[in-house]
Amino acid sequence: MAAPPTTPSPPTTPETTTPAEGIESIDIAAGECVDFSVTTEDDAEVEPVDCDAAEASHVVVDQVTDPADCPGDVDVTYYETSVESETLALCMDVNWKFGTCYDITYGPARSEQVSCSGQPDRQIEQVETVLRGTTAYDGCSRGGFTYDERRFVVCTIPVR
Repeated sequence: MAAPPTTPSPPTTPETTTPAEGIESIDIAAGECVDFSVTTEDDAEVEPVDCDAAEASHVVVDQVTDPADCPGDVDVTYYETSVESETLALCMDVNWKFGTCYDITYGPARSEQVSCSGQPDRQIEQVETVLRGTTAYDGCSRGGFTYDERRFVVCTIPVR
């Protein structure tokens, strides 16, 4: 019998942030990682980093010209609009790494790698495994996050 999920799935509508005008800084390809930081409700920054780096908070799933073209189950969409009204968007997921703990207290867009020692006032999850080709939690011991459109599950264990 499958264990019920213990953590919420990513939002059905990805969190979207819009940084300052200008599209020169968004030249990041699918599969590359970024340090994604939300500075205010309407402002965010991305900085390319090595995917193994601790600050690699998100992985780029796709780069599109219209944020609506991102897969519906990505964790966050970051876009920039130029003065000429051209738009480039990064469709991103949390950079889930086996055995790593994440603070997901404020949702996937603001998740970050943290110590697995836990903090009582935070929602900390440790990645157990990633299941491809399914949206079922059958292979998870405690639950996790489902990505229905792209058909995979990130199994996590709550850290208390």
